Amino acid sequence: SRDQTMTRLFAAVLAASICQPALAETSDEQLNMEADEAFERLAPVGMAVAVVRPDQPVWVKGYGSLAAGGKATVDGDTVFPIHSMTKSFT
Repeated sequence: SRDQTMTRLFAAVLAASICQPALAETSDEQLNMEADEAFERLAPVGMAVAVVRPDQPVWVKGYGSLAAGGKATVDGDTVFPIHSMTKSFT
């Protein structure tokens, strides 16, 4: 359902943001492996992961598609709508 998809997407984004400090000193190969594993484990339709050092992204990658069954893929510039997801953490 749409709610499950949004929940999975939010979980993927949250997981990536929480892991960011630990991943900041990690190799590209390790980042790819960690993000691939998160994508497989969380099973979102799509997700984007970024490692950001002071004011500048140093590693960005997209996974999956923008919509279930869609052909448009996620990349590092994809903007995800948050909708009402803030209700779960405010």
